[in-house]
Amino acid sequence: PIDTHLIDDRGQLEIVISNDFEGSGGPLDQETDISFTPDEGFQLLYRYGGFGPNLARSMVVLWFQLGFLAIVGLVAGTCLGFPVASLLTLVIYIAAVTSGYLDESISAYAAVYGEDKMLWDQLMGYPKSLWMNIKDMKLWEAAKVLIRLAGELITALVPSFSHYNPIPLVADGRVVEPSLVGKAALMIGVVWTGVIGFVGQFIFRQRELASVTA
Repeated sequence: PIDTHLIDDRGQLEIVISNDFEGSGGPLDQETDISFTPDEGFQLLYRYGGFGPNLARSMVVLWFQLGFLAIVGLVAGTCLGFPVASLLTLVIYIAAVTSGYLDESISAYAAVYGEDKMLWDQLMGYPKSLWMNIKDMKLWEAAKVLIRLAGELITALVPSFSHYNPIPLVADGRVVEPSLVGKAALMIGVVWTGVIGFVGQFIFRQRELASVTA
């Protein structure tokens, strides 16, 4: 715990970390290790709200995800049988939950020209990478480019639940920002759910309704 009076009027806190214990009043009673993770770095955590509202916000985000899963099941039921519709819904849900891991794995699976540049350069990087590998007779590398392209197309067709996942935040005692709830409501609750619902309506309107005649 850090006393609040150590924070200046600008909201800044200065911390000095040193392994020189001279002048500290004597040696430490036990060995102390300090490590910084590359992804998170050095962070200062402070109290922000209570657990109840934080849990409520996380439940709202999960509710949007369940709403998307429900509309996918309804749309699949308009044109598919029950076993196929259930399997398709499950596959889409798993792809949405693991989309972050899939994106990282696919990016590391095969190298593509221009992947660190603008969107147009990234798109043009696939045929260029494919052609260069074929010209150099690197057929397996060319196949890996095609596999990466197929994988990115699949992940692009489902929403990324990993970008709006409140579970790690709640588990680590971190705040679920209202901005995260708003983004989940817009992207998952409105955009993706609306698009899938429109597709289901279009498919259902094209079906012929049968009636029983005597």
